[in-house]
Amino acid sequence: MERNTDGTFGKGNSGKPKGAVSKKTKSWRKLEEAVIGEYSEKVSEILGRLATDDPAAFLDAMTKLLPYFKPKLRAMKVEMTDSTNAKDAWYALTKEEKLRELNLLDNE
Repeated sequence: MERNTDGTFGKGNSGKPKGAVSKKTKSWRKLEEAVIGEYSEKVSEILGRLATDDPAAFLDAMTKLLPYFKPKLRAMKVEMTDSTNAKDAWYALTKEEKLRELNLLDNE
C-alpha cells in the first residue's frame, strides 16, 4: 500500500483494521494454546520430576514460565515533595506515565 511522502497512509488506506491481530501475536497464542492444551500434561510431568529431583532447576523453570501466564509485579516509586497524597500524585501523571507504570505501554 502506498504512503504519502510524510510517511502517513495514502488516501483510502486506513492501515491495519482495528482489532487486527499480527502474525507474531497469532504465533504466540498458538504456542500458548499448545502448552496449556496438548502439552500441559507433559509440562506438568516434567515440572513434577524437576520439583522432586532438582528443586533448583524446578525454580528456574517456573520463574521462566510464569511471566507468560502471570504478569510480573513491580514496585512503583512515588516521590512526594509536599503534603500531596498518593491519590493526587497518581492523578497528576499523564495517561502515558500511568500506562508505563502499569507496565502496559512498555513491555519490560
